[in-house]
Amino acid sequence: PRSSKARSFHLTGFLIKATFFVLSILVFYLIPVPENKIITRLFFCSLTLLAGGAVTMIFYRIVRVKSGFVHAKNYSLVEKYRSKGYVRGPHPMFSTTPVGIVAWLLRLLF
Repeated sequence: PRSSKARSFHLTGFLIKATFFVLSILVFYLIPVPENKIITRLFFCSLTLLAGGAVTMIFYRIVRVKSGFVHAKNYSLVEKYRSKGYVRGPHPMFSTTPVGIVAWLLRLLF
């Protein structure tokens, strides 16, 4: 973050995501599911985690703080390197497996 105010907003965003992470664990263990299916429990947990990410993004929009993950290409140092012709190369692990999607979703969480 570029200022102490932005740092406090990012800390608040992290606390929102941590709260929803704890809620997802509670949902996993406390929500009654017919026939005790683990797939249904994991589905409800993932919905809770996605809700936490959405609430954080809405919070960032309200307080007008840019998420570093979404706006990383707009930083001046990154723009400087990109103007010199540097490009981000694809990592084989991210391009050939679903790890890239999982990493993106984890980045939304933390």
